[in-house]
Amino acid sequence: MPPVADMWSIFGAQNEPFPSFSYPTYLTLIWESIHQNGNACDYISDSVIEDATIKNGQLYYGPRKYHTLFMVDVQRMQPSTLQKLHAFASSGGRIFCIENEPGKALGISNQQKNNQAVQTWLTQLKALPKNFILLPRPESNILQWYRHIQQQYGIIPYVKIDNPLNFVTQVRYQTDGTEILIFINSDAQTAHPIKIAVNKALHASKQAWIWEADTGNRYKVEPRNGMIELDLGPADSRLLVFDQHTNGENWHPDAAAGTQTVMPNNWTIEFKHLDGTVKRAALVELRDLKDLPDFANMAGKAVYRTQLNIADPAKVKYINLGQVHGLSDISINGVSMGAKWYGRRIYPVKEAFKTGINTIEITITTSMGNYMKTLVDNPIAQKWTNNPRRPQPAQSMGLIGPVTIY
Repeated sequence: MPPVADMWSIFGAQNEPFPSFSYPTYLTLIWESIHQNGNACDYISDSVIEDATIKNGQLYYGPRKYHTLFMVDVQRMQPSTLQKLHAFASSGGRIFCIENEPGKALGISNQQKNNQAVQTWLTQLKALPKNFILLPRPESNILQWYRHIQQQYGIIPYVKIDNPLNFVTQVRYQTDGTEILIFINSDAQTAHPIKIAVNKALHASKQAWIWEADTGNRYKVEPRNGMIELDLGPADSRLLVFDQHTNGENWHPDAAAGTQTVMPNNWTIEFKHLDGTVKRAALVELRDLKDLPDFANMAGKAVYRTQLNIADPAKVKYINLGQVHGLSDISINGVSMGAKWYGRRIYPVKEAFKTGINTIEITITTSMGNYMKTLVDNPIAQKWTNNPRRPQPAQSMGLIGPVTIY
């Protein structure tokens, strides 16, 4: 629960969708750390609490229910809301107050009377020390801060992640007896493999599946020693589904590495700018386009071409583009291998290579950010890329590699 009333009282309303700041500054890191450690949460408000029903330590609001409430630096609250929270804690629900407890009423109407009522209910809540707990403000490493709370107070996650990371998060959905977990690696540079153990209450009598949202394919996943391994590449995601279906192929992820051959640096590039111009060049080595003056401020499609002599194409199963910034398409000898825009850019070659000389064409569709920075007469472009308060640095673009086959 965020301290919305406190923020309005101190700073005034921060209008959505573009508030000028977050209060307190660590607010969003609280919910992030909860998800990074295998739990889930919602934002709630005073009105949600007052309209909710309470049963067996759970706060019910519509189809949602909550067993734990984190109030983040909440200092002001209506007496009626605190009364409802007392009922919640008395029934077994747990409330954590971070940094401060709500000791003041809202508004100035009947302020003294309402403040006294707030203090009365606060005193009654403090009489439930196992269910009403004051926590100090987290100073650093909020992910580990929440993990310690999770372990100390027995907050059971529905999925245990072996090594929680700031870049890796998850969210859970439920529908018609089906459980859905989405795992996301927001690190655009580095892969983060994880191992997860899913709570039995979630997957009992269900089969685990990896669903590929971009292809529609689904594959069975079997835990090893109670753990499911998810190899999350840079800017990658996995959709894990538990349902009653049992028939299907097993999950065999594309190999991230093998006995590799690094492709030679004899590339040509043709950049088709969205303004209609075209630039061509020979590249001695693959480099970030933002570091090449002739291409740094362009936006559109960069087409990389090369040729490769292969003696035994049967040994080549994959082509890995390495580091890529943009949407990638690849064709081998004129046959498309498909498009990828997230995760590792690994393509099964499906016997596309032949003995002898092979032509490879890789198209990278870039973002528009660097080009927009040059549009000095366009106030909208400048607002989003050269805002004086927070100028956007030049964005990486193109095929950086190394490109390998294995």
